Amino acid sequence: MHEGNELIDMEEILEIMDNDMELIQECFQDFINEYPRMLQNIQNAILSGDTKGLDSHAHKLKGSLRYLAASETADIASKLEYKGKAGELKGAESLLETLSESCEKLKEFMSAYKG
Repeated sequence: MHEGNELIDMEEILEIMDNDMELIQECFQDFINEYPRMLQNIQNAILSGDTKGLDSHAHKLKGSLRYLAASETADIASKLEYKGKAGELKGAESLLETLSESCEKLKEFMSAYKG
């Protein structure tokens, strides 16, 4: 059992990526490079009251997280996406904080992961 299993379902990601460790490493690196901008886009949408933007940016991040088998973190992004769809920003900042912390933990796990 790999450490960090609560963050990423390693069995699922190995299945998604057809046991290609190089591809997994590349995808982890892509996520590490991309997620800060994605979180910034979500924050900007919340701060400007752009619920459509919140929906769109949270949806994009959720998709990346699901592809990486990070379902708990993806569920947080999904809640933000739903808030955007519903036109509801109440509690979005707090969810974003939780999402950000979870992405940081993912980054730490992905950075240390050697397969």
